[in-house]
Amino acid sequence: MATLDQDHHALMRCLSQTVDPSRLVQLLGQARDCRLSSGLVTFRLPEAMALWSLQRPGEALTVLDVDEPLLENDAQTWVLRGLAHRAMPNGNSAALAAYKRAHKLDPDRSDVLYNIGNLLYEKHPEQAFIFYWRSLELKPLQALCWLNIALVQLLEARSED
Repeated sequence: MATLDQDHHALMRCLSQTVDPSRLVQLLGQARDCRLSSGLVTFRLPEAMALWSLQRPGEALTVLDVDEPLLENDAQTWVLRGLAHRAMPNGNSAALAAYKRAHKLDPDRSDVLYNIGNLLYEKHPEQAFIFYWRSLELKPLQALCWLNIALVQLLEARSED
């Protein structure tokens, strides 16, 4: 099975550590330049992540919408698709399908389970709890996941009153 090359990972790390819009635009440009100059499809991942971070989810989905087996079999691609779909109007069902595909490809990713929990929280808190808990079993030191568990329990306690 082919693996994604390692060159795009540095851009992904930088993107995950910034919220500054001007820096995000700069990193988006770097990702595009790398993709176009190298021809490597893997640079679509940081490009899509930058677009999602800039609240341009439709463009992120367009960047990821390629017929490329390497990306189709990569969990990170499906996580990014899930994030982008979730940010779109009426995109929750497509987001859930993307997260489930990511989980199937890499069942040891706690972030995928956490994202599924977040997606289910409003309408199905009891199901969200299960996914948060499974995420914590894989990676126990997730403060936001613990917070969400507490919020689900609080919500359930209020509904019992």
